[in-house]
Amino acid sequence: MECSWTNPETSFYTLQLSFISKFHFPNPFNTYITLESKQWFPPHMDASFVDSEKKISHYTVLFYLNDCEGNGELSFMERSHPYSEELTTLCNIKPITGSVLIFPHQTLHTSSELKAKQNKFLIRNDLLYSLSHTETKLQ
Repeated sequence: MECSWTNPETSFYTLQLSFISKFHFPNPFNTYITLESKQWFPPHMDASFVDSEKKISHYTVLFYLNDCEGNGELSFMERSHPYSEELTTLCNIKPITGSVLIFPHQTLHTSSELKAKQNKFLIRNDLLYSLSHTETKLQ
């Protein structure tokens, strides 16, 4: 299934976190990522960034700095059942210069292999949230 940047189908995950009180700010550290030809990311989920005992991230933010013609897509995936190695692609996102993609850390995703003589440049960050007053410490 192909997804466009304006298609509401790309927001197929809704994160319900009752202990989050409000958006605080982006992670103060950007990660600059360069993928060269034949490189790709295997299926994975992103880890949370913990800024303090009261601030944690739950969303990944990707800033695409270039297009990749016909490859380099980010694919959201799911397992056929919890302990299965079999993965199903839910949606493919094409890298488009200047676009931003935001998704929950718990979303399983991968990127396709880049063709020869192509590079992919992006910046990764996180959205930090403050914990509510009832939650005192991160585990």
